[in-house]
Amino acid sequence: MPFKPAAGTNVPANIRIVDEAHTKMLFRRQAAVTPTVAASHGTAGVDWAATAVNNCQVEPLQDIKQFFGYFKQPLYPCKDMRQFGGADQWKEGVRFIDGDKWACMDPPLAPPPARCLVYSFGIKNEWSFDDAMAAYGCQVFSFDPTMAVGDHQRSSGVTFFRLGVGGAPGNTRLGQVDRLGGIMKKLGHVGRKIDYLKMDIEGMEVETLEEVLEHQPEILASVTHLGLEIHPGRYKGEDVRRSSSKYWRLWRMFQRLECLGFSLLHWNINPASFNHYWWNDSLQATCYELVWVRSPAH
Repeated sequence: MPFKPAAGTNVPANIRIVDEAHTKMLFRRQAAVTPTVAASHGTAGVDWAATAVNNCQVEPLQDIKQFFGYFKQPLYPCKDMRQFGGADQWKEGVRFIDGDKWACMDPPLAPPPARCLVYSFGIKNEWSFDDAMAAYGCQVFSFDPTMAVGDHQRSSGVTFFRLGVGGAPGNTRLGQVDRLGGIMKKLGHVGRKIDYLKMDIEGMEVETLEEVLEHQPEILASVTHLGLEIHPGRYKGEDVRRSSSKYWRLWRMFQRLECLGFSLLHWNINPASFNHYWWNDSLQATCYELVWVRSPAH
């Protein structure tokens, strides 16, 4: 029996309804998240976030169909969705819009102008999101170790560092990286609320967030919007039940985020058609754009 939202619920146009059993599973996990002062990095916040992650009951991933089904869940019922950034791109003869991210402007989720903090990882000389957030009134810190420019002040609202984020500090295939916690410490932002954390880091998002979830989950408990581009690649028939599978690692990450109080706000397949493929008559992609939101009530 298909799940039906309660009468009067505002369901975004891009919502997809899944079966009732899956919906109940999602809400059970959300119900386990107890309102707390986790947005603070004080002792209570640290202890709460660690307990939420350690006690998270991750549902086993049975097959690739279940993984793709994650994107068909009910989305967070935001009434005022706003797009930040987005620019024309040309690659391999294909034109598409890329670089945009979505935010929920419902109170109290909307970034507070003049007081909001944004971390943006992965620029590739496409500044539309960063500039849009700065124009809105946020202080934006932009990071990319692959760009051929040094640290600089792009504008009064955007500061750039030739540095990336990863699961451990050091040199990687993309360049010099540090842990998210290390970067926040260097910038004097420990304990600060991050209104928007954006990562488009070419496949390093899993190891980066695994490290934060394992060692400093209180950082994520202080994030309101989390925008990720994930890169599972093309499914080629591998066993997704194995703990080493990229699909299993993403699946576990999704659920641990939910245990911290995040809800999926928006998703789409990467707009570049050369990233698309068909699986069992359904259009899939080698990378997806996802945004989660975390209510301050959690």
